Amino acid sequence: MFVALDKTDFIGKKALDEQLAKGLTRRVVGLELKEMGIPRQGYPVYHGSEEIGYITTGYLSITLGKPIAMAMLKSEYAKKETEVSVEIRKRMVPAFVRDKKFLQKNYKK
Repeated sequence: MFVALDKTDFIGKKALDEQLAKGLTRRVVGLELKEMGIPRQGYPVYHGSEEIGYITTGYLSITLGKPIAMAMLKSEYAKKETEVSVEIRKRMVPAFVRDKKFLQKNYKK
């Protein structure tokens, strides 16, 4: 989306062409935890007993009043409402995949 791949040559063109040929294997998604716990960078994300990704950033949202996070997951688990678990201090906390737009605008211009 941000790179004009029709240019003749630039640094990284070969790597981008290879990625496009293979398809995307991972995606960045939003997560919402169902219980309290602060998801921190690097915490693993599981689907059942399979590790499917990791937290890239997470925090307790003051505005929403619940823990949210961004995570890098395998593409097949990146669909909305997919049930996952985040390992926080050796405890599995249930969560689900949601869109990355956590806060909705409620004002008029």
